[in-house]
Amino acid sequence: MGLMISMVKDMTIRTKMIISFLIMIAFMVIIGMVGFSSMKVIRGHMEDIFNVRMPGIDFLIEADRDLQQLLVAERSMIFADVGSEEYKAFMGDYEENFQQSAARWGKYKALASTPEEKAILPKFDAARKKWEEVSRKVWAVRGDGSPEGRKAAIALSMGEASAAFEGMRDYIDQLTEINLGLANAADKAATDAFSGTVTTLLVITGLGFLAGLFFAFVSIRSVSKPLSRVIAFAEDLRQGDISVSLPEGKDEIGVMSQALNRVVDELKRKTDIATAISSGDLRQEVNISSEKDVFGKALQNMVWRLNDVVQKLHNAANQVDGGSQQVSESSQTLSQGATEQASSLEEITSSMTEIGAQTRTNAENAGQASNLAHDAKNAAEKGVNRMMEMTQSMSTISESSQEIAKIIKVIDDIAFQTNLLALNAAVESARAGVHGKGFAVVAQEVRTLAARSAKAAQGITELIESAVNNVKEGSEIAENTSAALDEIQGKITKASDLVAEIAAASNEQSKGISQINEGLSQIDSVTQQNAANAEETSASSEELSAQAASLRKALTFFKIKGDSSVGFASPSYDAAPRSEQLDYQAYSKPAPKKKPAPADSGWGDPGDSPREVDPGQVIALDDDDFGKY
Repeated sequence: MGLMISMVKDMTIRTKMIISFLIMIAFMVIIGMVGFSSMKVIRGHMEDIFNVRMPGIDFLIEADRDLQQLLVAERSMIFADVGSEEYKAFMGDYEENFQQSAARWGKYKALASTPEEKAILPKFDAARKKWEEVSRKVWAVRGDGSPEGRKAAIALSMGEASAAFEGMRDYIDQLTEINLGLANAADKAATDAFSGTVTTLLVITGLGFLAGLFFAFVSIRSVSKPLSRVIAFAEDLRQGDISVSLPEGKDEIGVMSQALNRVVDELKRKTDIATAISSGDLRQEVNISSEKDVFGKALQNMVWRLNDVVQKLHNAANQVDGGSQQVSESSQTLSQGATEQASSLEEITSSMTEIGAQTRTNAENAGQASNLAHDAKNAAEKGVNRMMEMTQSMSTISESSQEIAKIIKVIDDIAFQTNLLALNAAVESARAGVHGKGFAVVAQEVRTLAARSAKAAQGITELIESAVNNVKEGSEIAENTSAALDEIQGKITKASDLVAEIAAASNEQSKGISQINEGLSQIDSVTQQNAANAEETSASSEELSAQAASLRKALTFFKIKGDSSVGFASPSYDAAPRSEQLDYQAYSKPAPKKKPAPADSGWGDPGDSPREVDPGQVIALDDDDFGKY
């Protein structure tokens, strides 16, 4: 039993479930097969009872009844008168029952199947044949109708015929008993089969129930207890206890326990690393389990960054120490330079005062020049206006001359018409002869006047055309003169604007120089303040140097990758992001010889570091470096 439980425990949950279902299916199949087999047996017995035994008994009983009716008909016929209707009726009953008994006996013979029955069948046939012969003999004896015949028939019927009839019926009784016995035996067999089937099904069902209960108990126990341990294990992990472990097995929960134990082992390893880090040992190597190991990556990144930060702090402490000394010396130099700068500022202030006076004079002169340019601009505008008026007058003259030319044209047309009329009048006077001479003289004079008028009109036309041409030339000259005056006006306007801008600039320059003077005064004050601040900075730098030494001493708590027994060296890894590492290449110039740091700082001589920083690259040390200020 214990071995079986152990075997079940070693199975996987999948195997346990498959075996449980297979056992249930096997018991179901066995129950079905047993039930089917038992039902088949019971059915065979029932078919034998209902299809063979009961019909056979029924045929025997009916055949026996028919034979009894034959016997009744036979004996009733003896006492009836031969030839009477009653006699004939008894005879009909006799024949009918005879045929029916024979038919039913034939049906039974068809159903008989056992050796006992088959052994009795020929005996019954022989006894029936013997009885039939005796019975027919009774009918023949009674057939003569005499009293002697009746007596002989009675004696035969009650004697030999009765003995043959009872012998025949005895076989029917034997066959009936045989069939009743076979029916009872079949019934008992069916009942026994039913009882056996019930018992077998109960046993199989009980075994199936026990097997199912066993597998259910073992399966549930093999799942629930490990799951309870897993839950307690998870709760311990949640509370931070990583000393716990799970018993391992071969099923799925056992495999899960193995995986969880590996998880705890990994946590222990990383916890040891974290413990070492908390003790200041940053030389730990963190190996990530996979690309999905978020905790391992975070721990690895933390170690990288802490190494980088501590290295940076160490270098920064060295830089601060050297830089503080440089700041102290530079503060002294700055104080002296501030004094010299103050005297130079006084000279600059005096020069700026003189420049301011000259600038104010320039501004006044520029204002007067601006006024003169404004007057010239006004005069040019007046000249332009006059030229425009003259141009308009000449245009009017040109238009009047054109109107006069039109009038002269009309006069010339009138003179031409008058000449034609005079010519017609001369022609008519010539036709009139003597009577027309006086009219011809008048017509001649009219022609003469018309010719003079035409000549005068032509002369006036030429004069007017000449005047129009002169006016046109004068208009063009006036327009050119007006354009020149406009150009002069524009240039005078620009000159006026420039002079005004010069005046405004001079005023602004004067104001700017005043502000410069004020700024120089403030610079003088600031310079004096810088001198005082430089002295304070010198004292602060000495304090800063002491703090840097204290920081280096505190950093000796950490041990980083690549360090030696005497101090830090550069890290031997390059895994941290480049943006997080100090750019030491910018400080590649050798540092000037200064007062060395304390020898026993736990970090080594700063001068031994391959990344030594020159403070002169960070803080301006020469007076020329302040020139841009």
